[in-house]
Amino acid sequence: MVNHLRFTLGRNSRTWLIYAAALFVIQVALAAVFQQAGTGLPGGLGMLINLLPDAVRDFVGSRELDLLTANGMLAVAYNHPLSKIVLSVFAVGLSASAIAGELERGTLDLVLARPLRRYKLLLGSGLAFLLACCIMGGIMLLGTLIGSQAGGIGDQVVWSNFYWLTLNAIALMLAMSGLGYLFSALTQRGSHAIFWAGGLVAGMFFLYWFSTLWDKVKPFAVLSLFYYYRPEQIINGAPDWWFNITVLLAVCAVTFGLALFIFERRDLTR
Repeated sequence: MVNHLRFTLGRNSRTWLIYAAALFVIQVALAAVFQQAGTGLPGGLGMLINLLPDAVRDFVGSRELDLLTANGMLAVAYNHPLSKIVLSVFAVGLSASAIAGELERGTLDLVLARPLRRYKLLLGSGLAFLLACCIMGGIMLLGTLIGSQAGGIGDQVVWSNFYWLTLNAIALMLAMSGLGYLFSALTQRGSHAIFWAGGLVAGMFFLYWFSTLWDKVKPFAVLSLFYYYRPEQIINGAPDWWFNITVLLAVCAVTFGLALFIFERRDLTR
């Protein structure tokens, strides 16, 4: 398992670095722009964004954030669709191809030809992905730090909030990766696993967004993983923000456990 962990880290390191770089640029750019672009405007850029329609503010993740504060402005970078897209593509793309992708390329038989149990193979991949998620979270936090310093608002930030925001983002990636591993264990092709897992995550994204616009959809918002990724709750000091992280980690544990169960028992020839 340790050898496969090292192999997975080495083989996917370039891909992970690309996603990390993209996320870093997004964090730095949004953090700096939200401060600098408002220079000369009464109340800064936040005052201007507050005048946008609710649907637009919901989509960019700023409706429940006070954009006249440093914490509110910086938190938008965590809730912005660009950040969510990078996190989703990273989590689903890599996890969904972990088993089905190897099977499609014909390399899984070579790996399993060694005295290695299937569950150890999947655990090694999962541990490598957990480490990658922690690195991605650290990159987000570093981007926020540099962006806040570039915008001259670093001394106004309550950094403890952003530590928990980072943990919430890591939990979201892990929950999505659990779905990716599950579909990877169920299918024969990596493209099929990515299609089903990616389609489900995309559907959850739009379900949550629509729930903020129409009251009839609100009861179904709890079915979306993005309902439990709520940077605004952490920034605004909501008392139950920890529940969201717990739910996401529970989804990861259940779906990854199912992937282990299915992979250990499935017939790889079908």
